[in-house]
Amino acid sequence: MVIIILSFITSFALTYVAIPSIIHLADKKNLVDEPGERRSHEVRTPSLGGIAIFAGMLFSIIMWTPFNYFGDLQYILCAFIIIFLIGARDDIDPISPSKKLAGQMLAAAILVFKANVKITSLYGIFGIYELNLPASVLLSIFTIIVIINAFNLIDGINGLSGSIALLISLVLGTWFYQIQRLEIAIVAFALSGSIVAFLSSILLRPAFLWEILGPYY
Repeated sequence: MVIIILSFITSFALTYVAIPSIIHLADKKNLVDEPGERRSHEVRTPSLGGIAIFAGMLFSIIMWTPFNYFGDLQYILCAFIIIFLIGARDDIDPISPSKKLAGQMLAAAILVFKANVKITSLYGIFGIYELNLPASVLLSIFTIIVIINAFNLIDGINGLSGSIALLISLVLGTWFYQIQRLEIAIVAFALSGSIVAFLSSILLRPAFLWEILGPYY
């Protein structure tokens, strides 16, 4: 349990320290998210916050995961890096949907074939139980891609994707710890720490506070 707490604190601290510098750089280089149809904010909002989240989470995972627990975690981190690079590039210079989909499929394939993250049964849904290997692989890759893009769709609403990701990672992290999957629990709680730092840093920005409180003054 101590390692879980340390992973949370480490990722929180590193992300919290890194975010102001990233915000300053994004403002300076005009790497901002403009208000638009799919954006709930009414002011220019710095992008690249995912860099701080990813850096804090990755550092914490590598630092606190015991070597003998590492197992297939290396493949999960490889998939994380691919999705991170796609997102960072898209924030700086938008890329085509086909290229993003190709990168997402590669990350999903690594998870399915190397980390063995597969849906092997539907447990009676639609009368289907065990899945054969081709069906399991296709459904698993499809599900991973859907989850990735579901977060992409809600990313323009202030705090929504971060809050949902925090809730999911805390619930799953607790469950993984209960079933003795320490390495995955560390991943979940390291992500939680980074998200808490991100939300607390971003939501307390003067521009964001004025966006919320301005109408009342």
